[in-house]
Amino acid sequence: QFFGIDVFGNFLHIGLVLVLLVASSVAMGLFISSLIKNSRQGLIIVPLIIIPSVLLTGIFSPLDLMPEVMRKVAQAIPLYYSSTAIREIIFKGYGFAGYARNLLPLIISFINFLILSLIMFKIRES
Repeated sequence: QFFGIDVFGNFLHIGLVLVLLVASSVAMGLFISSLIKNSRQGLIIVPLIIIPSVLLTGIFSPLDLMPEVMRKVAQAIPLYYSSTAIREIIFKGYGFAGYARNLLPLIISFINFLILSLIMFKIRES
């Protein structure tokens, strides 16, 4: 038990998912910072991204209850895949093979945001 919750999976698996989520989030943050001109814009834009991301993960309300369009939007957000993988690890005790399909979107979003941010920073320099 951990904080009164029965954890069936391995904490190392949870750590792996969280490391990929952090990497993807940092790369997204770099991309956002490559688009904005000052910190005020960042203070406005970041909550507009974070709040919908959290609400569309399925943590607060099941995605099955959401319209199809919202489910498609949720599946484009890295946080959706990490929360799904963590739920599968903690509550179902899945091993790597059980949640690995959720890691690929995290890796892809990390690579895509990193490449896009590098391109945008190069464009801003010139």
